[in-house]
Amino acid sequence: MFLLVVADNVAVNKPASQISTFPGHNAGSANDGSFNNYIGIGRNGVCSHTSEPAIAGVRNWWQVDLEACYAISSVVITTRGDGWAKRLHDFDVDVYDKDPEMYPNATAQRCYHYVGSMPSGATEELVCENRPICGHVVRVTNAPGEFLTLCEVQVMAVP
Repeated sequence: MFLLVVADNVAVNKPASQISTFPGHNAGSANDGSFNNYIGIGRNGVCSHTSEPAIAGVRNWWQVDLEACYAISSVVITTRGDGWAKRLHDFDVDVYDKDPEMYPNATAQRCYHYVGSMPSGATEELVCENRPICGHVVRVTNAPGEFLTLCEVQVMAVP
């Protein structure tokens, strides 16, 4: 006999933050449980979006504080569906033992490095390379010089 453990999304409505915010597109829009991915003109609150493209080697990031330590097996990302998903490319998904903004020496483990661009309107599960990874904060960091827009981020983990 064996026990099957199913991972759940532990990120929904947890505290999220990002390096900067384009008006109307706060960090919490990326983990609110909504899979609407068409931003369009005047469609505030649908997806998160940073306010500036990264400059001088600073990469745009978004993160969620899971408020507890979880065994994370994968991260599921939904991109924008209005043709600008190509901005999300060559990005990293890292898992931290604590908030790297509050604790600069927080330990990070790489969950996944995505090469290339995700398709417009896609939802992809990125299985952590060395799973499960025990962590408290999950951060997505985009390629240098790009805005970061995420329409939904699910962190799949077991308690």
